[in-house]
Amino acid sequence: MKNSTGYSIDLLSVFENAKVGIAFVDSEGKWERGNANFLRVTGYTEKELTGRNWDDIFEKKDANSGFNAIKANSLTRLSPFELKVIRIDERQVWLNVFLMPLQNSHFACIAEDISREVIFKELDQLERNVLEKNALSYYTLEEVLDEFILGLEQIFPDMICSLMRVVDQQVYCWASRRLPEAYLNAINGAPIGPKAGSCGTAAFLKTAVLVSDISTDFRWEDYKSLALTYGLQACWSHPIISASDKVLATFAIYYKKKKSPEPMELDFIDRSSKILAIILENHENIKSLKQSDQRFQYVREATSEAIWDADLPKGTVVWSQGYHTLFGHPHQEEEMPGSSWSDFIHPDDFEEVTSSIQKIIDGRKKTWTMEYRFRKADGNYLRVEDKGLVIRDQKGVPLRMVGAMRDVSAQYEYRSSLEELNKILAASTRDLEATNAELERYAYIASHHLQEPLRMVIGFMDKLDRSQHHQLDEKSRKYLLFARSGAEHMRKQILDLLEYSTIGREEQKLQAQWLESAELVNDILVENQAYLEQTAARVRVGELPRIWGNKKRLFQVFQHLILNGITYQAPMRTAEVELSSFTKKGKVVFCVQDNGLGIDKAYHEKIFLLFQRLHGRDEFSGTGTGLPICKKIIENHGGTIWLESAPDKGSKFYFSIPEGPA
Repeated sequence: MKNSTGYSIDLLSVFENAKVGIAFVDSEGKWERGNANFLRVTGYTEKELTGRNWDDIFEKKDANSGFNAIKANSLTRLSPFELKVIRIDERQVWLNVFLMPLQNSHFACIAEDISREVIFKELDQLERNVLEKNALSYYTLEEVLDEFILGLEQIFPDMICSLMRVVDQQVYCWASRRLPEAYLNAINGAPIGPKAGSCGTAAFLKTAVLVSDISTDFRWEDYKSLALTYGLQACWSHPIISASDKVLATFAIYYKKKKSPEPMELDFIDRSSKILAIILENHENIKSLKQSDQRFQYVREATSEAIWDADLPKGTVVWSQGYHTLFGHPHQEEEMPGSSWSDFIHPDDFEEVTSSIQKIIDGRKKTWTMEYRFRKADGNYLRVEDKGLVIRDQKGVPLRMVGAMRDVSAQYEYRSSLEELNKILAASTRDLEATNAELERYAYIASHHLQEPLRMVIGFMDKLDRSQHHQLDEKSRKYLLFARSGAEHMRKQILDLLEYSTIGREEQKLQAQWLESAELVNDILVENQAYLEQTAARVRVGELPRIWGNKKRLFQVFQHLILNGITYQAPMRTAEVELSSFTKKGKVVFCVQDNGLGIDKAYHEKIFLLFQRLHGRDEFSGTGTGLPICKKIIENHGGTIWLESAPDKGSKFYFSIPEGPA
């Protein structure tokens, strides 16, 4: 049952109640409607969304991320596309997008907000890079800080980051990439205090100072005009405090708009401050054992993972703060019994997990990884990924095992939903393939049976012309000529349709062989020599490779593209066609270039559809089946065909096929 929109009631019910974002888009990439979750993550109202193009909503990084490329891959790609949303409010949002074809030539766009995962994945990588460089003596502190500040601003383009050193109760610029030099010069040496802007106040109070509106905040009274002169309207500052409770620096984030921090941004500020604390503490005393312990503690606190260190002979374990943060269980710095781990493993996973880790300990392997369910303090379970490393003495006796647990519940749920979607997609694909096969069989049968009555009609008209020619007036003979011409054109269309329906993938595989494409092209030129001389066309052939494919079908492709380039020419212009090739990602790509009339971009896809012609029969002969036949042949070879063209600029037809047999 369907409603007025053309979608089934069941589909719309799923659409409205889905926990993920879903929107409908037509075959041209026009948005039709989105459910509440889709509108929320993209930041558009339904009115703003409806009628917009796909590329108005999603940032197009390259040719493979536009709507047409995603649509073309929607039947074969099993993993989602990671796309960035172009939001009206300029917030950075990334989505995992899956495009599912529907029966009405439309598509369902299924989207999941992965912004936090994307941002924190980039942040993880940046932190690893700077911490690794910080541990190497040949990188200066300034180089490490500059790389960290630059990396943060690349992840969060709207942020302007700075690090101010605190020396003798005064602040000095330590690292800043984008703050104006004049502004930095003006605040260098400024004293800290309760009304010293965000940084000076944060250093004075030893707590974060989050100012959303510099123009109205009392702590900026003495620096307000300076900041506003350079367009700075918000500033959040966090003190960097050493283990000895000394303020080393302040980490600040400026915005050129009034802005309050969101929960994710608060996490980011706290996390970045801890990483900076590691870097600066390391600089204070890199050779100290105490400093090494503190650095490890900061790393444990900065990560969202529960890091553990197990004493195997004693059966005890030391947990990081992440044990409490992730699971809510009581945390203490000293050793805890091993039951602080084993008691919370899900009963259904217990045997597999404990036997797996014991096998690693008893064996010779060093590393262990497993995914299982771990109970939180509130009784609910998280799915965790647990990784460990066994440390042995010189005799191979296991002494310690260190590792980390991280929450992978969201990834597990997403994998499960993706597997379910893949099942639906596979069923849809099978239905579509069956429908296409049925249509091809119908086209073959219909075209085959239409030929005989059409031959009778043509024969009858020929007989009428011969027997009654002298009795017909000029007008009647003209009508008879028109009728016969139309019948012949229909006969040609039927033959082309029959040819199109007989092109099969299995046939091509069975008859595939190694071919010299240069010889294939030469045979075409010899066969069409009279036409080439008649049109005075010039055909240049570059180096063409040996290829694997069906000789008859590839002959059709080359011949059609070459003759097309000669046929569709502007008056008073000599036709020129050039063939070339190159390899890319395991495929041979051929290019057939001509200097003909050219094709407007609006018709670049239309010309590959059956019976679609850009010119009338009075201008150029043909039935509109040549390019669709070429497309079907190339796709059955495992390749693609496309063109680059503009009116009066000629055309470049490209097609690719695999370099060898699959």
